[in-house]
Amino acid sequence: MISRIDQQIRVTKFMVECYDILKIRDRKLRNYMVKYLAMMMTISSVFLIKSGFRREFREKTSAMGLFEKL
Repeated sequence: MISRIDQQIRVTKFMVECYDILKIRDRKLRNYMVKYLAMMMTISSVFLIKSGFRREFREKTSAMGLFEKL
């Protein structure tokens, strides 16, 4: 999984950019999306930290800015 972390970050970033979570009317779906995206960013962060590479660490810090939109 560590070798494909860039794909996971790309997909999560795409989901954050495509959906305005605050405009989702269904409360359960909105809560699910927020929790899912938070979980995926947490997992991605752990894998980046475990990989120990500098490039991945930079990706982590730039990817964490995604939740500013939420």
